[in-house]
Amino acid sequence: MIKVSVIIPVFNTEEYYLKECLDSVINQTLNDIEIICINDGSTNNSLDILNEYTKKDNRIKIFSQENKGLSAARNYGLKHVNGKYTYFIDSDDMLKPNTLEETYNICEEKSLDFLIFKLSILNENTEKKYNKDYYKIPLKDYENKVFNYKDLGNLIFEIPVNAVNKIYNSEFIKKSGAKFPEGLIFEDNVFNWTVLFNAKRISFYDKEFYIRRIHLNSITTNKDKSFIDTIKINNMIIEEFIKHDQFKNENKHILYNKKISIVYHRFKEIDIEYRSLFFTEMKKDFLNMLNDSKFNDIINYLDLNNKDIFESVIFSKSYKNLNNHININDLKVYDTCRIDIKNKGNNNHIEIIENNDNLDIKEPNWFKDKTGIGYTIENDKNSLNLKFKCIGNGVINIILKGPDRRDKNNNRFPIYIDYTNFLINNEIILNKHQLVWHDKPYIYKKDVKNGEIIKLHIEWLPFNKNSLYNNEEKVLKEKISKMKKEDNKLKTENNNLKEKYNNLKKEHEEILSSNSWKITKPLRNIKNKF
Repeated sequence: MIKVSVIIPVFNTEEYYLKECLDSVINQTLNDIEIICINDGSTNNSLDILNEYTKKDNRIKIFSQENKGLSAARNYGLKHVNGKYTYFIDSDDMLKPNTLEETYNICEEKSLDFLIFKLSILNENTEKKYNKDYYKIPLKDYENKVFNYKDLGNLIFEIPVNAVNKIYNSEFIKKSGAKFPEGLIFEDNVFNWTVLFNAKRISFYDKEFYIRRIHLNSITTNKDKSFIDTIKINNMIIEEFIKHDQFKNENKHILYNKKISIVYHRFKEIDIEYRSLFFTEMKKDFLNMLNDSKFNDIINYLDLNNKDIFESVIFSKSYKNLNNHININDLKVYDTCRIDIKNKGNNNHIEIIENNDNLDIKEPNWFKDKTGIGYTIENDKNSLNLKFKCIGNGVINIILKGPDRRDKNNNRFPIYIDYTNFLINNEIILNKHQLVWHDKPYIYKKDVKNGEIIKLHIEWLPFNKNSLYNNEEKVLKEKISKMKKEDNKLKTENNNLKEKYNNLKKEHEEILSSNSWKITKPLRNIKNKF
């Protein structure tokens, strides 16, 4: 019985990489496997290498097709699977020897639809292995447990979408209808969401098995016009959420914001010669969303920064014009505060009485639980006023943060905000500089009664503008420079004094050594002083 089918798409892979990949598969400690190699129209010696390896190992099967891309090759491989489980590996990467045996045994023991495990990165230039933040899996609490996507909540967005760090039940893939979108890059995304929403039994194994090689010829290191595929891929992801009735509430907020931020990042990364084309497709897509009843609520869900990007794209006439908008909006984020408010108690909440500053107040799902409803505010005006009523006896939590901003791999990075004034009902809570960012906030708590009125006044400065902390380094440098000048001045004065002293001493010694008693006698008392 074939236990695992390994699918390896091959297109013009360098000889050294391909051989290392094949060696890592044929030398697995699990013997009952089949190795399905899809020659995707290679024009180098890749096919010759595959034929050479079939003579070494009869478990290798070769199928050839015209060049259609990674997705088409994987889909073609799925048609020829005979193993109980299916595993995908890229032809320039490697597996540790015990990968298939250990993962197969776990799948069998737990009757899994698929198993998630960890991977590491091998930088071909430095020959160093490391763990990239993007590939970190926040499922430590779920290790060796069986779960589905409903158990994970928002953690579903933190799991890397790669197919290569998962092993799948072959029958499950067929029943789910999961396919890789052909003709597009970033193809793992759509396949990932299809299997995730259909799986009833998933588990996580906290061990690194897969070694991903990063080199100049890696598909996603090339920033050509295929980067535009990210627009289509993000739309296909949203369609998967709609299909499984998951495009709502907090998921909608996350998906909208992820789409805008990721598409914008790709726009900035793409080679300059394709930027105009990318802009045209991006603007067309954003306008289509506004005109589609399924998505025309997008503005209500976007965070301040992504809202600025979205509107800048729509109102810009060209990508050069967009760059001007974006440069301004990129700076705005450094003015933006983030404030979280929650009246903790028994299903408590707050009721807004006055919002004269037209603050964008959200009620994210992740901030709702049995203790009550939480609210988030982002604002870039450097001060805000808000008046609200507490509904229910409880403890009001007011959390002063920086904005939640992430890079293209969804990793949060710090943007510091310097809070300078914080008043509640005209009582001063904070009137000195308090530097914070999203993950290191300033937290204020106060017992409140049902119906109690709270009036907030908060002021802040961006760390990169007028903040005291911003000037601190400058002031310190100025002080050091001044001290160095003073030190140099003192050294000069000291050297001058030494020179004068030496001259006087020399003259004195000359006088003392003279034969004129009459001259030297009055000076003998001076000698003792030296």
